[in-house]
Amino acid sequence: MSLISAREFVDVVKVTREDDRIFTACVSIEHPDYGAKSSKGIRGTCYPNGLFCYRVQGNANATRLIQYIHSDLGGMLPQSLIDSATPSVMASNYKQLKAFLKKETL
Repeated sequence: MSLISAREFVDVVKVTREDDRIFTACVSIEHPDYGAKSSKGIRGTCYPNGLFCYRVQGNANATRLIQYIHSDLGGMLPQSLIDSATPSVMASNYKQLKAFLKKETL
């Protein structure tokens, strides 16, 4: 393994879509096809997470986003490393989400 090992998560995800909103919820699960120990690195855990996107009334070019994240990356990572990486990871995720929402016309 390298200095910082890869992470993997085994999650169940539920996506609900209505005309003007999308809600995504996920949580880690144990599954018989995936052992307790990861073959690709370190198994992380997602506690209940939620992402809620909905149109802003009166502004067709705006979407309001509410997100709750509670994850454990597993292993032994210095908090300073997590703190320094989190903003760029979240910015990348929001950029991908913005492209998806444009494509989905929300």
